[in-house]
Amino acid sequence: MSGLEVAIVGAGPAGLATALFLVDRAPHLAGRVAVFERATLPRDKPCAGALGGRGEKLLASVGVRVDAIPHTRVRAMSVRYAAGSREHRRDDLGCVVGRGDFDHMLARTARLRGVAVFEGHGVRAIREDASGVALDTDGGGFRARCLVGADGVGSFVRRWMGLPHGTLHAHAIEVDTAPVEGDPGADVLHFDASDALMPGYAWDFPTPDAGPRRVCRGVYALSRPGAPPVRASQAEAWLRERLHAKGLRLEDFPVRRSVERGYERHRAYGRGRVMLVGEAAGIDPMAGEGIAQAIEYGSRAARYLIERRGDDGGFEGWAGWFARTRLGVDLAVRERVVPLAHGRARGWMERAMLATPIGLAVSCGAFSGAV
Repeated sequence: MSGLEVAIVGAGPAGLATALFLVDRAPHLAGRVAVFERATLPRDKPCAGALGGRGEKLLASVGVRVDAIPHTRVRAMSVRYAAGSREHRRDDLGCVVGRGDFDHMLARTARLRGVAVFEGHGVRAIREDASGVALDTDGGGFRARCLVGADGVGSFVRRWMGLPHGTLHAHAIEVDTAPVEGDPGADVLHFDASDALMPGYAWDFPTPDAGPRRVCRGVYALSRPGAPPVRASQAEAWLRERLHAKGLRLEDFPVRRSVERGYERHRAYGRGRVMLVGEAAGIDPMAGEGIAQAIEYGSRAARYLIERRGDDGGFEGWAGWFARTRLGVDLAVRERVVPLAHGRARGWMERAMLATPIGLAVSCGAFSGAV
């Protein structure tokens, strides 16, 4: 297939959001944007499913809403440290979705709007020449004027570009269980950073409404430069210990595992007619939040692609352009804070969060899209 303007690798939130924002802002691109996904949708994805209100609002701006899939509204965020706890409530915080249902809904919507979504089309090879980019996939060959890599932490496109895996990465491990005594409310996103030895946090989130109430419990453990790397076995041990304290056994539940990549502002996320978005580039290393950021990545990438349309130059400027956006600034700040939050300033930062409600209120405002 030839004549594509934009080929997107990866049918997750970043890739599908890029496609949706492209055809919304440039309707003439309908029929000329294609998404290539190696799996068949809906497919299971390890993900706690917290979709911040800012992600919902961005999707709503192009007429996409989560009402058609199972979801649970969240109206509070709580944090626990060794020295105490704090909670903040706001009605527009967001919701929790199942990634399988969510990604499938985005793909169906994209198809209805003229985006070709090719399932079972894993990319095997990429070739770039003066006229664009050629893809060899499990379903055949394709050509496009440019390529967006939105294929996650194991990105084939990123490896083809010659970029390293990155220095900020995390192990996430999670299970779904029944509620137990002492759990936060059914509308609360709870973060537990009370273990000073854990470079990250544990969480208890509600799961999407699809039967009896369940709780997603997990651990996000970050490896960073200057500190011993965190192994998957250590993240599992932390989760096992936390479940045991609640009277639960890890062995009694299906375990979901994933690896996440943090954003690093100095990387070159564009080259020639190829660029990276979402976790292929990097997400929030502090909290590992990905869905709303992936949607915003897609919105920014669509704008950049439309602005650069007709420009015969490459995408070497994408990283610098993105760094000046609201999301780029936010991710850069979080990258800079990582050594402090998980190093010598951790105690001070936790005491500051407990001393005043402002810190958590600002965090909730950012998550909801109000800040």
